[in-house]
Amino acid sequence: IGQGTYSNVYKAKDTLSEKIVALKKVRFDNLEPESVRYMAREIVVLHRLDRPNVVKLQEFVTSRMSCSLYLVFDYMVHDLAGLASSPAIKFTESLIKCYMHQLLSGPEHCHNHFVLHRDIKGSNLLIDNEGVLKIADFGLASYFDPNNKQPMTSRVVTLWYRPPELQSGATDYGARARLCTLLVLFVWETFKDFPPSSLPLIETLLAIDPAERQNATAALQSEFFTTKPYACEPSSLPRYPPSKELDAKLRDEDRR
Repeated sequence: IGQGTYSNVYKAKDTLSEKIVALKKVRFDNLEPESVRYMAREIVVLHRLDRPNVVKLQEFVTSRMSCSLYLVFDYMVHDLAGLASSPAIKFTESLIKCYMHQLLSGPEHCHNHFVLHRDIKGSNLLIDNEGVLKIADFGLASYFDPNNKQPMTSRVVTLWYRPPELQSGATDYGARARLCTLLVLFVWETFKDFPPSSLPLIETLLAIDPAERQNATAALQSEFFTTKPYACEPSSLPRYPPSKELDAKLRDEDRR
């Protein structure tokens, strides 16, 4: 159900509890150092975070036969990339507010615990059948200390979502660099039809100068979320057929 540089994600069933789970499999048979660091980083970071809008690591399992490590997560039926690209699904304003509020709540929790995700994109934003959005894939995450800044690599975040300063090779950045990517996830051509209350939020999150961007806490207090129509409750959202980025790619291949 998903594929990354160092891992594959599978849908599986716990034979004892009958619960459907997601298994993130990383192979260690080649002992590639970067693969080991990637998985270790994700395990350590996820143990620090505990928030409904951050994916929770349930357990992990090792396999001597296949030289693999499996991280076990709750199974999420959608990701934002899959839903946004589905021709049958139209995002209403209240639905966008619902997803955006959750999307900002996740980074707010991460930043309050001095964690930068560094790879927020549609396929890493998982959504369950109850409408709850969770940030996943913390393999590129990093800790930061606002009082003792250390150089960090600029070669993070999928290319199309990198903020301008990372595109230019900046190594001194913080939480606001991550927020610049959030609104890029929603198609630009629809912004012209958005209500006036959304424009200041869009402008501050997409500011070229990172010093002019709001942090997640300030963004959550934006007028956009306090004017009608309000964000709907996640549980009130309709249930969609399972849709992930991988499904969207398969649909595109079928059309071609």
